[in-house]
Amino acid sequence: MRTLDSSGGPEASARLRILMVTMADMPEGGGRTSRLKTLAGCLARRGHAVRIWSEMVLGQFPARLMQIKGEVEGIPYEILSGSLERKGILRQLQVAWRATRRFWKIRREVDLLWLNELAFHDMFPLMVAAALSGVKVVLSYEDERSEQWTWKFWKGGLKNVTALNYILADRFLTKRADAVVVISTYLERKYRRFGARRLMRVPTIVDPAYWRCPEKEPARPARFLYSGSLFGGYAISEILTAMVRLRQEGFSFFFHCVGGGNYDSPSVKAMMQQVRQLGPEEWIVWKEVLPLEELRQEICRADILLCIRVQTKRAESGLATKLSEYLASGRPVVVSDVGDMCRYVEDGESALVVRHVTVEGIEEQLRRALQQLDRLQAIGRQGRLAAEQHFGYAAIGKKLDGLLAHLMGRAHASAPQKED
Repeated sequence: MRTLDSSGGPEASARLRILMVTMADMPEGGGRTSRLKTLAGCLARRGHAVRIWSEMVLGQFPARLMQIKGEVEGIPYEILSGSLERKGILRQLQVAWRATRRFWKIRREVDLLWLNELAFHDMFPLMVAAALSGVKVVLSYEDERSEQWTWKFWKGGLKNVTALNYILADRFLTKRADAVVVISTYLERKYRRFGARRLMRVPTIVDPAYWRCPEKEPARPARFLYSGSLFGGYAISEILTAMVRLRQEGFSFFFHCVGGGNYDSPSVKAMMQQVRQLGPEEWIVWKEVLPLEELRQEICRADILLCIRVQTKRAESGLATKLSEYLASGRPVVVSDVGDMCRYVEDGESALVVRHVTVEGIEEQLRRALQQLDRLQAIGRQGRLAAEQHFGYAAIGKKLDGLLAHLMGRAHASAPQKED
C-alpha cells in the first residue's frame, strides 16, 4: 500500500473520461451531495470529462429542490432510479444492477470509474465489470458507516443490514480498488488497515470565489448563523441554551438558523420544543432549507458563523462541508475541536475554537466573539486564507493530479509536496 502525499499541475495527467457513481440529492443537496459536487467540479476544472450517475436520492433534501436530470458545475448528472424518493433495499439492488448494465454498454467511453460513498451491493458488480473492461476504479469515503452495527440484532434491525453492507465493502473491496480517497485522518488510518493499494486524504473542497462575501464590519447587535442538518450531529440545543444565558447577562444579538431534517425524529422534536419554550423570542429567526444561492446570501448577511459538531464517531471520521464554505466566505467561524476541524484552523487566528462541546464551552466562545467584535474581520480574513490553502479548487486539484498520474501510469509532473 502506498500513501500519496503529492500533487502536480494541470499537465500531470491528460484528459480522462471519468464516470462518478454515487447517491446524492441533486442538484441542490448539502453535506455528502455538496462534497460530491465540489469533487466533480474540481476534476472538471483540471480538464477531465466528468459525468455523474446517482443511483438513488439520499432523501435528506426537499424533493422540490431536486431534479432527475440536469447539470452541476457544468457536469451532466442523472438519478438512475428515476424517482425523487428514497426506495427500499430491493429497489436499490435493482438500480445497482441497472447501473452495471449501463456501464457495460459504455465501458469503452470510460477511463476511470469513481465510486463515491456506496455500499457493497452497489460497488461489487460495477467493480467486476470494470475489472473485465480494464477500467481503473477509485473508491471515496466521507465518514464512518459501519459503526451502526450492533450484535443485538433485534435492536439493530435494518440498520444492521446497512452496516453489514459497508463492512463487506471495507473488508473485501478496499484492497481490490486501484485507489481509495478519504476525507479525514480517521478514515486514512482505517483504510490503511484494510489494505488500500493507494490511499489519499482529500479534505472538504470549496470554490473560494463563489463563497467569498464582501467584507463588512460586524453589526451591533451581531447576527449568528447556523445552517445545515437539524439531526443530533450539531449542538443546536446546547447553542440555544448558551445564548439564553448570554442574553440574561445583557448581551444583545440575533440567531438565524437555517435547517433541514426529519421533523418527526425525536431529536428534532425535542429541539423544536425547546424553541417553543423560549416563547416568541424576536432574536431567533428560523428558516427551513434554502436553495444554495439563497443560503450563500444568508451567510454574507451574517456576522458570526457556527460550525459546532458534537463528538460522535461520524463527526470524528468526517469533515463538515460547511467548514470550508464558512471559512471561504471571510466571515469569522466558531468551530468545535472534533475530528480534523482544528487541523486546518488556529484558535484566535483563523477561527474561534470550542474545546469542549458543552453549554459552558459554547457559551465561553460565543461570549468571546461578542466581546471582540472589532477583531472578527481579521479572523475572518485569515479563515478565508485557510480555506484557499487547504480546501480551494487549485490546492485540491494539484493533489488529484498526483493521484491520477499514478493511476494512469503517467510521469509525475512536479515534485512531491508535504501533506496538509
